[in-house]
Amino acid sequence: MATTISNPATFSSVRNAFNTEGYGTSTSFFAYRQGGGIVPATSAFNQIGAGTAGDPLQLSQFSNFTVPARLQTITAHTVNTSRDAVGAYVYNSSQATSEIYVSTDGKIYGRGSTQWTQSFVSASGFILIDNSDYWADLPPPNNPGTDPGPVILQSWLLGTGASDYSCRATILAGSTSPDGLKKFRYGTFGSWLAITENRSWAISVNSFMAFQESPPDVQSMELYFTLEFAKSNDLNTILGSATMTLLAAASSTDDQAPPI
Repeated sequence: MATTISNPATFSSVRNAFNTEGYGTSTSFFAYRQGGGIVPATSAFNQIGAGTAGDPLQLSQFSNFTVPARLQTITAHTVNTSRDAVGAYVYNSSQATSEIYVSTDGKIYGRGSTQWTQSFVSASGFILIDNSDYWADLPPPNNPGTDPGPVILQSWLLGTGASDYSCRATILAGSTSPDGLKKFRYGTFGSWLAITENRSWAISVNSFMAFQESPPDVQSMELYFTLEFAKSNDLNTILGSATMTLLAAASSTDDQAPPI
């Protein structure tokens, strides 16, 4: 949804348009400058002046301006993490974790992380976020754990006020019954969660291998869920939704027999 301010603009039409889109209202015209509290300091509002001495705020700057919806169009995202570890003579393991979370700063983040034992011949893996190679290494890796950190997938909210909204993750398909030893699922599904704190959903797999064990221990997990947004005071009106995908795979093998 979006609301266009009348031409010529009046202070009343400005206030009504921003209030309609959920930005709030103020009796101070100065609050409607870009970055002034009501109007976010983002490029979507470049038409509106910053209210400086050299660029005073004027009603004409609001004429015919279309106020964008606070809640942005939510799009589908994917986090895919993989880890392979090959050990020599010793017990070895690998782990892969994929995560998507909604933050109180109005953004959706993706994150992948991998771990493996230090005693190995080689290891390789990747983290793909939205099908782009976000991180990859070739054997041998430099350390037993890699967490490149989160990446912003998109902004879901313009401006502040995330605590006014709630989100809900509903499982569509995938690993709905994780193995408590080798497969894990994190996060609350099927319930509305107020975005008063970061809300996270993740899967993680572990593979374990002792020497000469066959076949190789390969673990994988996938999860597809719908992520929905609504105002906390009106959970019956869905303001945006999209399908999220989490994929994780890990394997551990031995490439040599133990010494005699």
